[in-house]
Amino acid sequence: MTVCITDKCIACGQCFSVCSFKAIKAGEQYSVIEERCDECGDCFVACPVDAILTRSEKNEVK
Repeated sequence: MTVCITDKCIACGQCFSVCSFKAIKAGEQYSVIEERCDECGDCFVACPVDAILTRSEKNEVK
C-alpha cells in the first residue's frame, strides 16, 4: 500500500505535523516521501479534507 496526497490538499500542514517518520514533504503541494513512509495512518486521520489516500483508493476514484 502506497500513500499519496491528492489535489484536494489545502496545504494546512496537519499531516506534516503528525508524521513521526518525516515522510511528508511540505510545499505548495504536499507529497509523501515513500522511502520514509511507514503507512501508520496518522496522516489519514489528521487530514481535515481527506486528501490522503492509498494508491489503490486513488485508482478507484478515477
